Amino acid sequence: MTTSDTTEANRALVLKAITGVFVERDPTVLDRLFSRRLSPAQPQIPDGTDAIKAVMSNWGRSSSKNSLRRCEGDLVMVHGRLHGWDRSR
Repeated sequence: MTTSDTTEANRALVLKAITGVFVERDPTVLDRLFSRRLSPAQPQIPDGTDAIKAVMSNWGRSSSKNSLRRCEGDLVMVHGRLHGWDRSR
């Protein structure tokens, strides 16, 4: 596999994950694409996919804007913003 093939495969995988979690709101994506030991970037969310699923259940009518910022080899950087998520629930 060439570097460009690896980059494209990683890009596709990250887009599938982002779309599944933030657009389709499908918690099973976490089981299919992530380790159960997933450590989220948000310090208020505990580690693990079960904690993220619990947070997803509180998103309600929130909307998200996500974009890939850089893809190079095995590095994929994403910027996202979730609007309307009520953290007090």
